[in-house]
Parts: sequence; C-alpha cells; structure tokens
Amino acid sequence: MDDNQRMKIRNFGYLNQGALKGQILFTGSSLMEMFPVCEIARSQGIEQVIYNRGVSGLNTDEFLENIDTLLLDLEPSKIFINIGTNDITKERFGDQWMSHLMDNICRIMEIIKFRIPDVEIFMMAFYPANLHLP
Repeated sequence: MDDNQRMKIRNFGYLNQGALKGQILFTGSSLMEMFPVCEIARSQGIEQVIYNRGVSGLNTDEFLENIDTLLLDLEPSKIFINIGTNDITKERFGDQWMSHLMDNICRIMEIIKFRIPDVEIFMMAFYPANLHLP
C-alpha cells in the first residue's frame, strides 16, 4: 500500500467514529471510490445515509488487512462490495491469481457474516486491471 492509500484509510477511521450504524455502505477499490453513489442516490430521491469507503488500488489482501475500517466498524445493513480487480494479475500471484482471489473473497464474506450476521451483501462484478497502461 502506498502513503495515499494509508492516509485515506486513516481518514476513514476518523470519519467512522461519528458515522451512523446500520446504514448503506459501498466499499472496495477504485471502481467504488470513484462511483458517484451519493449523487445518484440523491438524484433518485433516496434519502438514506450512504457511506463510501472505496480506496483506489487496493487488492483483497489489503482489504482484509483493513476490513475493520473499510467495512466492519460501520456495521452496515447493506454492503455493496467491489474488490478483486487488482488481484487479477499474473504479475503478483502467477497462475494462482484466481484461487488467491476466490480464497480472499470467501474470507471477506465469512468475516462479514460472522461479525454482522443480518447484513445484506451485494458483490459487484470486478474486471482485470491493465498494468501495462502508461
């Protein structure tokens, strides 16, 4: 993780201290961080509190390391997760990238269901990162 990611997660920790429990949470990597969820919700007349805890560039290992701040501390009633895009690469995990990704996704789901048993979980699609772009 780089300094920018660490700073975002640290800031989320501060924000979580005053956050309302039982709300809606969007979390994951860049596809979530950049998703204009609040704007879309407001334009559709949705008045519920929605938190976004997406951090660009995170992989599932880093998400698991920070799962308390990025998810569990908020005790949401609904979670929309988009994490895994940055795991879909042979450069980090070789030919084992798929099993690594699936193992971590399963761990994430198990942790959530253990800590917040009544939560609704929506797993969003993930797409491979193109690490060869300039």
